[in-house]
Amino acid sequence: REAHVDGLLLNVDVAPDAGLERELRRLGVPVVWINARLPRNSVHPDDRGASAAVVGGLMAAGERRIGYFGLGI
Repeated sequence: REAHVDGLLLNVDVAPDAGLERELRRLGVPVVWINARLPRNSVHPDDRGASAAVVGGLMAAGERRIGYFGLGI
């Protein structure tokens, strides 16, 4: 552990595996979980808040015909 990393930025697409979390805690490796909604040590996008801010800005600029098209990729 000492020869490899001081910490991890761990990007996950699904909920983190409890076994992996436990093992990282046991090893004492500091972890920041990316794209995970966890009570601590995590960062994730706020799609709803960002959308509201963008639409609010467009409306404040006088735009009224606002559309959205998204691909579920």
